[in-house]
Amino acid sequence: MTMDKLVSSLLTDAKKEADEIIKTAEWHVDKMVAEEKAKRVVLLKTSEEEADKLIKEQEKERLAWAKLESKRIISEAKEDVIKTIMQEIFSKLENFRKSKEYAAFLKSGVNNACKELGTEQSCTVHVKKGDKKYLSTKARVVEDLEGIGGALVENTDGLIRINLTLENLFESNTDLIRKEIYHKLFEA
Repeated sequence: MTMDKLVSSLLTDAKKEADEIIKTAEWHVDKMVAEEKAKRVVLLKTSEEEADKLIKEQEKERLAWAKLESKRIISEAKEDVIKTIMQEIFSKLENFRKSKEYAAFLKSGVNNACKELGTEQSCTVHVKKGDKKYLSTKARVVEDLEGIGGALVENTDGLIRINLTLENLFESNTDLIRKEIYHKLFEA
């Protein structure tokens, strides 16, 4: 064998080997590209699923917040209505003093309070100026009461008091009045 044949044979073998190595390398590259494409598809799908999940969670949070906010707004509106009505009721108490029912209310309340304190002679009744005429009692009546009306009945030494002022009666019944207003307006 001559040198040329040997070189040619070696070159042929080397070319075959190189072709095999290139083929194997191309196969590995194609495999890596396919794997990366598959990973990309999986990653893209996972990203889309996570994005959808995040969007749905945000929608739920925003919806929950909106519901809570709407409840707060409705509650505030109801409270405003109740406050307005409470103010109207309180302002009507001033007109109550001018009504026929006021005289009966005052007389009955003072008589019951004096009985509770002992006898009519043993109590002092404080009323608003001009209200003494509504009372027929043996109790001492003083027209020195400030406010919109009613009476303050006390025993002779002033240690025990029964507050029948319209302001006090309104204030002590505020919760009941508010409940009644709420019931009639929002539950009926």
